[in-house]
Amino acid sequence: MRAGRIRGTDVGSGVVSLTFARGESLRSDVRRARLVIVGAGPHALTIAAHFVAADRSLTDDLVVIDPSGTWMHAWRRALAALEIEHLRSPVVHHPHPDPYGLLAFARTHRRSPELHGKYQTPGSRLFDDFCNHVVDEFALGGTVMPGTVTAVDPGGLVTYCVDRGRRTERVHGDQVVFAQQPRRAVRPDVGSPPGDRRHRHATDVDLDAVGAGDHVAIVGGGLTAGHLACGAARRGATADVVVRRPVVEREFDTDPGWLGPREMRAFLDTKCLEARARLAVEARGGGSMPGWMLSRLRDLAAAGRVRIRCLDGNERISDLTTDAHHVWYATGWVTDPLGDPVLGPLVEDSGCRTVGDLLVLGGRLELPGTAVHVVGRPATLHLGPTAGNLAGARRAAALLAGRDPDDIC
Repeated sequence: MRAGRIRGTDVGSGVVSLTFARGESLRSDVRRARLVIVGAGPHALTIAAHFVAADRSLTDDLVVIDPSGTWMHAWRRALAALEIEHLRSPVVHHPHPDPYGLLAFARTHRRSPELHGKYQTPGSRLFDDFCNHVVDEFALGGTVMPGTVTAVDPGGLVTYCVDRGRRTERVHGDQVVFAQQPRRAVRPDVGSPPGDRRHRHATDVDLDAVGAGDHVAIVGGGLTAGHLACGAARRGATADVVVRRPVVEREFDTDPGWLGPREMRAFLDTKCLEARARLAVEARGGGSMPGWMLSRLRDLAAAGRVRIRCLDGNERISDLTTDAHHVWYATGWVTDPLGDPVLGPLVEDSGCRTVGDLLVLGGRLELPGTAVHVVGRPATLHLGPTAGNLAGARRAAALLAGRDPDDIC
């Protein structure tokens, strides 16, 4: 099929019928699917589960493409690398369409003790087992194809490499959802020599490389920094958590009001998109830690294993990291859709407007004039400051299915 603009017509039930303004019949070697999802993380699983719950026949007409060939592989690896024992999100935020599905699962399997605190945040193993349950319930186990997507055209033709790049395959989706998270790591310039292996971003840290007696400097004041400090202490090291301001205590990435309709109504009523972008930045407010993590760090501080060191006006990060055996940057990421090799060209070709690094999408998160929908942090202007989290994944799934997000979030 030749790439080109398409016309979209709402035919009810949240389904968009796509008609090509110009084009040719698909080649016989191109597989067809009603829905193609790029990525197999929590956003992708949430969308797949919501769509299949509404139409069970979609199971046989759904293709998910991810390098791992399995659901949630990168998510599980990231949690394991940081030894994260339980999530920061409340029990109602997960991939299942029923917001109380995880709570019911925990009770049915007598695992309620794995729900923690006021908001019943789930243990990582419980959440992982529940995601496997979602895959089984909606027969999604055979939908993930191993492959690396290299291109998506506006009409929904997806090109991907398999067999370590030795073979290229294509699939055409009536709708394509880009559910990967285009981002780049933020790392302060501290003048470290090129190739200095002491310095690593949190995404590249190997906790097992730390030995007893080592000293670790961790730059950042968010939950990731807390997990890294605890991991280093468990291995007999000491850790300095280096921050520019006192650590902010907050149960979630944002105020709880953003997890439901209260704050989101005012956000979406804000017509100026630049103002929306500012609201989202203010709502996230930089790194923070929940009370349970701060309590752990205080206990470690009392034992002489961890210190929280706040820079004064005259100090630089390098002043507090020079003598460390390891310097880790828990300084987050920035959204970068234009820098993504797949999404970037598609955004430019579609003429999609951007506000900073955020995309101005259609009512169902579609790039203008295309069959491609974008979820996650790039869709913050439409999903709010929780766009990159499980709450945002649920809101995105509702919008894509033509439902009111407040009914399922």
